[in-house]
Amino acid sequence: MFGEELVEAFGRLKAVFDPLNRMNPGKVVAPYGLDQNLRLGGDWAPRDRRDLHFRFPHDGGSFAEAANRCVGVGKCRQLTNDGGAVMCPSYQVTREEEHSTRGRARLLFEMFDGHGDSAIRDGWRSEEVKDALDLCLACKGCKKDCPADVDMATYKAEFLSHHYQGRPWRRPRSDLSMGWLPALAQAVGRTRLGPVVNALTHTPPLSRAAVAAAGVADREVPLFAGRTLQQWFREHEPSGDGRRGTVLLWPDTFTNHFHPHIGRAAVALLEHAGWRVELPTEPLCCGLTWISTGQLGIAERVLGRTVRHLAGHVRSGGRVVALEPSCTAVFRSDAAELFPGDQDVRRLRDQTVTLAELLTEHSPAMSPRRCPSAPRVPWRRCTATSTP
Repeated sequence: MFGEELVEAFGRLKAVFDPLNRMNPGKVVAPYGLDQNLRLGGDWAPRDRRDLHFRFPHDGGSFAEAANRCVGVGKCRQLTNDGGAVMCPSYQVTREEEHSTRGRARLLFEMFDGHGDSAIRDGWRSEEVKDALDLCLACKGCKKDCPADVDMATYKAEFLSHHYQGRPWRRPRSDLSMGWLPALAQAVGRTRLGPVVNALTHTPPLSRAAVAAAGVADREVPLFAGRTLQQWFREHEPSGDGRRGTVLLWPDTFTNHFHPHIGRAAVALLEHAGWRVELPTEPLCCGLTWISTGQLGIAERVLGRTVRHLAGHVRSGGRVVALEPSCTAVFRSDAAELFPGDQDVRRLRDQTVTLAELLTEHSPAMSPRRCPSAPRVPWRRCTATSTP
């Protein structure tokens, strides 16, 4: 840019005013070589592991490469959610670098790198890394907002799986109570003991004991519905002409067992929009709670069973409508990273839609009817309608 004569003049001026070369060393005058002071030198050899649950297909199957996606931009350190950004909620509360996406990625880098005085030497057993990941909400906000597509929720799940491997007694009780909630809900729904469980968990001494045993914050235990969505659907008489084809409505744990009225409303809306609705007859789960708590071996078995049961539907080109955003994220993202070579998983990823997407993108001639503001107006008088 400057030419040899001007750079030589820069050097003479610098020799007068900065004889010790303390100001901007290595810039323009006597610049560093292109291969000097690199974060990853030519001899970089991280202590990577290949016994992983997530396959990290976009990073050559390497957890170390995935963690190195962070290049230090620091967008995760923002304190406001301008423009719909999410990242990073835990940092916005603590304002500590270790609770930012960048800080967590740096600790993972040190865990795999293994050089220098600051390197973390105990690998998967590292308490420093666990503490930094502890407040990660696994919201996947970083995967959406980070310019380098860092996915800390996935990194956390992989780390926790190895951190507690061979020593399950070290897990917090909340991991077990929240992770196994779908299995508990299925058992309660199958035996129709919801009213009994509700009575027991809402009696003050027992409710406090249940919350304490679960290892979670003191709050009201959710109420099980008298009938699950799947049980209601077995007796449901379809309405509408089903002219648009068939969709499978995914009965996530909370909709199925705690809030089936939401699922019933979705069925009515879909049938009104011209779709024939199906529900799985088997008790299935996407495995989210096991993924988020790092119980990935169980999550793979649970999710693999679900994929096998949905294979016939997705192979025929049918769409899966997911009401719960977290289940949608598992089908669209986590499943493909756990089973990257499975064609049924790819079909499920590509054919999973939200309710809004189905109505706006796959239901031509649908126009929503404007809802009156009066709360006494019945729901059925305020639904989407088909225009001629």
